[in-house]
Amino acid sequence: MAVTEKRFRPPAGSEKVVGKRIQYCRETRTHMSQRLFAARFSWSTQQLKRIEAGRVAPRLEPTLGMCALLNVNPLWLALGRP
Repeated sequence: MAVTEKRFRPPAGSEKVVGKRIQYCRETRTHMSQRLFAARFSWSTQQLKRIEAGRVAPRLEPTLGMCALLNVNPLWLALGRP
């Protein structure tokens, strides 16, 4: 009998909006496609799609690199506050 388990817990409500903020910044600041943006951080396009959809929370290290690339305050990305 096969047991299926999720590798990671689903993100909490406050973590889901981080993906929307990443999507917003990707579209408005870099104008990059998902494919190019994901490649920049060594993610697959599917990983980025899951992050932007709020199904998984992004890891800290690539997210901090993303903040540097986008010139975004990490606190705004995490909490939505300037």
